Amino acid sequence: MAEAAESELPQFMEGRYDIYEKNTFLDFPAPKPLKLEKAQTDPPPGLEGLCGLSGKFVSETDRSEDSTAADETEAAPPPLPLEVFVTPDCFEDVDLPIPLSAAAPAFIPLPGTLPGPLGCPLPAMHTPQNLLPGIPDAFTFDNTLSMGSPPMQEIYRPKTQILLEEMLAPSVVPSVVPVTELASPKFPPPPPPMPAPVLAEPPSPEVPAEAPVEGPLPPRGNLQLGQIICEEAASGIWDVHWSVDSRQLYTTTVRLVSSIFMLEFPGAGKMPFKVSLQPKVVINNKRGGGFKKAKGRGCIVLKCEAEDLQGSPKLNVTFRVGRAARAQPPRSVEAHSFSEQSCCCLPEAQQEWDFRSLADEASGSLLVSLRIARATDHESKG
Repeated sequence: MAEAAESELPQFMEGRYDIYEKNTFLDFPAPKPLKLEKAQTDPPPGLEGLCGLSGKFVSETDRSEDSTAADETEAAPPPLPLEVFVTPDCFEDVDLPIPLSAAAPAFIPLPGTLPGPLGCPLPAMHTPQNLLPGIPDAFTFDNTLSMGSPPMQEIYRPKTQILLEEMLAPSVVPSVVPVTELASPKFPPPPPPMPAPVLAEPPSPEVPAEAPVEGPLPPRGNLQLGQIICEEAASGIWDVHWSVDSRQLYTTTVRLVSSIFMLEFPGAGKMPFKVSLQPKVVINNKRGGGFKKAKGRGCIVLKCEAEDLQGSPKLNVTFRVGRAARAQPPRSVEAHSFSEQSCCCLPEAQQEWDFRSLADEASGSLLVSLRIARATDHESKG
C-alpha cells in the first residue's frame, strides 16, 4: 500500500522530478556566555569611608546586594524641629501677655504711644519732649508705666468716624457783617425807546411770466420701448410721442424707424406717417454711417406714407427731444408741403441732435415728441 501510495505521488510519476541531497546541517549546543566583570573607579581622596566599597573588582550583582544591605543598616536622621512664627496684629491683639514665639519675645509698642489702638498718643507728661536724653524710648516708656501713672481711657469710636473727623476740617461759620448801602451816583433817566426807522424801498419788479413755448406737451403716462402714441391737443393739432431704445445709439444701426401712425386733419382725412432717426454722416468712413461712428448724433425725419399726396394740406411740424429736465427747446418747420416733398426735416443749421446726452439712463429710453398741426391760410400763402 505504501509503495502504491508513493507511486501515485506526482514526483514519482513518469519521471518528471529528480531529488538530490546537496547539504547536511549539524546541530550543536551554543557555548555558555562568560561572566563579565565590571571595574569601579577609586573614590576621591578623603571620601573612602563614604563610598563603603573597596577598590577591587566587584560584579554588578555583588555591588547591588552590598548597597542594599548598607542602606538598611543606616539609621534615618532625626527630624528637625519646626518653629511657628506669628505676625503681630496691632489692630486685633492689643495686649499680648506672652511672647508670640521664640523669634518674637514680646510686643514692643511704638515710641510715644500707649498700648491700645494704633496711634493713641501719650499723656502730656510722657511726650517725647519729656523723655531723658540718651535713654531709648522703649525703656523710658516702660519705666513711666511702672511708676504707676494711670493709663488714659479712650472713648471707643468707629474707625470710619475717626477718619472722617481727621480728613474733614471743622467748618467755620462766617460772621454776618452788616453791609451799609452806599450812595449810588445819580444818572439821568434813559430816553424812551424809539421805533426803528422804516426805509422806503421801491417795490421789487414782478417776475415776468415765462412765455409759453409752442411745442408738444409731455406724454400723460410712461411709454414702453418702441411704443408710439398720438394725442389730439385740439382740432387738427396732434402730439406724437415715440420711445426709442437708447441702446441702439451705441450700435452700427444706420436708421431707427417707428411704426406707422394715422393722423386726421379737417378737409384732408386720415394721413399715415412715420418718424425716423438718422445718424450724422461721417466723412471718410469705409463702412458707411452709423450711430456708433456718429457718437449718437443725428437728425429727425417725418415722412408721409400716403400714396396720393396731391392736395395734401401744408403742416406745421415742431420737434422736441428729451424728457423733463433733459428736454430741449422745440424746433419748428412751418407750412411744409408733403405734396412737394414727402419727408420733412429741420433746416440744415438746426438738424443735429445729441441723442445720447438726452436719453434717460434710468429707463434706458429716448423720448422723441412732435406736434403736427395744419397751417393757416395766411401761413400757407406766405
